[in-house]
Amino acid sequence: MLFINNKLEGETKWWQYMLTIVLSIIGMTLGGLPFIVAITIAAKSTFPEYTPTQIQELIKSMDYSKLSIDPNLVLALMLLQFIFGLAFLYLMVRVLHKKRFESLISARNRVNWKKMLLSFFIWFGLMIILEATSYLLSPESYQWNFHPSSFFMLLVIAIFFIPLQTSFEELFIRGYIMPGIGLIAKNRWIPIILSAIIFAALHGANPEIRQFGLYKMLSYYFLIGVFFAIIAVMDDGLEIPMGFHAANNIFAATIVSFKGSALQTPALFYNTDTNTDWMILGTAILIVLILVVAKKVLKWGNWSKLWSNIYYPNLDDDLIA
Repeated sequence: MLFINNKLEGETKWWQYMLTIVLSIIGMTLGGLPFIVAITIAAKSTFPEYTPTQIQELIKSMDYSKLSIDPNLVLALMLLQFIFGLAFLYLMVRVLHKKRFESLISARNRVNWKKMLLSFFIWFGLMIILEATSYLLSPESYQWNFHPSSFFMLLVIAIFFIPLQTSFEELFIRGYIMPGIGLIAKNRWIPIILSAIIFAALHGANPEIRQFGLYKMLSYYFLIGVFFAIIAVMDDGLEIPMGFHAANNIFAATIVSFKGSALQTPALFYNTDTNTDWMILGTAILIVLILVVAKKVLKWGNWSKLWSNIYYPNLDDDLIA
C-alpha cells in the first residue's frame, strides 16, 4: 500500500483534519509561552528601557547574544513548542482519527528504525563533507568556538530535543497534511508541491530570511520540502526524511553555527561569512545524487509514481466532503 493511500486508516472527515491542524498549532503556541516569558524577563533585565514592541522585534530577530541568558536554555525553550505540538498531534491522531500514530511515518506495518538511523548518519556525513569543502575554500570564515561545559550541555539538548522538533515538522507536514491533501486531490504531485510550499512558509519567520534574502531562502526551503516529499512518496514512508532532517538540524546546532541562523548555539565552529549560493548549489547537487542512488539501491520503481493518480476504492463521497 502506498504511503498517501495508507491515510484511509481510521476516521478521515475534513473537519477532523482542520481541528487537528488548529489544535496542533495551539499546542505549539502553548509550548512557546515559556520561551517568550524567559526572553521577556532577560530583555527587561538587560535593557530595562525596552518597550513591548522592542521585545517583540528582539524575539523575531532570534539574536539573544546581548541578553544575560544561557543560549542552551534558549534552545531548549525554543524547542519546547515543537514537543507540545507533537504531543497534541499524537492525541488527535489517536483519539480523534482513531489511527495508529505509526501510520504517519510509514505505509508498512512497522516503522523501519534502522533505515531512519542509517539515513541520519548518511546525511550527517554528507554535511561534514560539504562543510569541510567550504572550509577548504574559505578557512578565514571559520572561528573555533569550543567551550566544554556549554558544548556538552548543547550536545545533550540537541540529541534529545532536536529529533522531537524535526519529527513534529515531518509528521505534521508530510505525514499528516500531505496525505490529507492527497485524499482531496486524488494524486501525488499536488500534495508534494503544496506540502513543500507549507514547509517553506513555516520557515518564513526564520532569521535566515532577513539575513540572506526572502526569495533565496524560501526557494531553498521549498527545494528541501520537495526533496523530502518525493522520498516519502517513492519510499512509502518518512523514515529517510526524518533521519535526514534530524541530522541536518543537529549538525547546524552542534557543529557549525552562523550569523542569521535560527539556531544560535555554542557550536564547535562559527561561520562569519556564509556563502548561501554555495549552500543552495551544493544541496541541489546532493539531492539529485541521493535520489538517483536511492532509486537504484532501494528499488523504488518508476518515477511516474510521483504524478500518477490515486484510486481510493472504499472512499465514500461524504467521507472527506
